[in-house]
Amino acid sequence: PKPPAPPADAGDGHKLRASPLARRAAEEAGVDITHVRGTGPEGRVTKRDIDNFVREQQLFKFRRLVSPREGAPGSREELSAMRKTIAKRMAQSKREIPHFYVTVEVAMEDAVRLKDSLEATEMFDEAITYNDVIVKACALALGRYPRINASYEDEGIVIHPNINIGVAVAVEDGLILPVIRGCEQLSLLEISRAAHRLVAKSSRGGFTSDELSGATFSISNMGMLGIEHFAAVIVPPQAAILAVSAIKDRPVVRNGQLAVGKTMMMTGSFDHRIVDGVVAGRFLQELKRFLENPSSLLL
Repeated sequence: PKPPAPPADAGDGHKLRASPLARRAAEEAGVDITHVRGTGPEGRVTKRDIDNFVREQQLFKFRRLVSPREGAPGSREELSAMRKTIAKRMAQSKREIPHFYVTVEVAMEDAVRLKDSLEATEMFDEAITYNDVIVKACALALGRYPRINASYEDEGIVIHPNINIGVAVAVEDGLILPVIRGCEQLSLLEISRAAHRLVAKSSRGGFTSDELSGATFSISNMGMLGIEHFAAVIVPPQAAILAVSAIKDRPVVRNGQLAVGKTMMMTGSFDHRIVDGVVAGRFLQELKRFLENPSSLLL
């Protein structure tokens, strides 16, 4: 049998600890393993660390690619076809849809621990993101409050049989809304795989019309930008959109004592023709309950 390869030198005189799977994955991906931070015992580099490093490099290139265009002072730009469509639909939304907004604060300590635990134990092939967790929680909450998964059409309300969640993604000249279909039937892992495929495809373009249409509910997540609170505009003819902000350390009161907790603000924008305030509030409370008890998302 071939003897094991000697440990790599981390560059500071210490030997780098890495699993054989991690070394093989790094070699196949053309990654210098000494640049990868290990999350295993005693800083050991795992295959998951290599996968996450490769994904972060891809996302970095993707973020540069989709960086929104900055206008030059004193200039005039003609609207692209995409921006014309966005302008028309958003103006229609605010003109025709009576928006109202409900905000809730969610304790995210358990969700953070779940995500860290899944990464540390390498339970899944794909790295689970907070957005994946939120999509799964929304699917469960929408299953219990189907009136949120609805549309206003021809002076009537259509409650959709499937939960198709659109996730807003920034591109150079606006936003697109790739759709994860049939979320009511998907596990957290399956949602994560579908989301990773869509993100990878975003960097290359070439979405089919089917992948950009048919959403019955939407999520706009600006947590990665450190945004603490915002409200999103409903995408017609959907009944609602969820605006997700950053997970932040904030002062909280537990058992009468002041403590530091990791919390996240979520704001739902709802169409008042379809949804009344009490239903919107109950839906967000249900969503909050799933996120604060995230083991339910693995069932």
